[in-house]
Amino acid sequence: MNAVLVVAGLAAVAAGVGALYAAKRLLPGLTISEEVRASLRLLVALFAGGLITAGAFVVLLGLLG
Repeated sequence: MNAVLVVAGLAAVAAGVGALYAAKRLLPGLTISEEVRASLRLLVALFAGGLITAGAFVVLLGLLG
């Protein structure tokens, strides 16, 4: 078990969840068109999904390696 990888993976997962939460709280308050808002939601979701997935794999690697 590699504790550094586990901690780094958990930090990446937390950053992804934090990005989703921040987007949920901040995007409705912006004065932008609905089309731009939908594009931003998709962009943030893709970014957060990548962070969460990569973080989960790093945690798994840290636990098994």
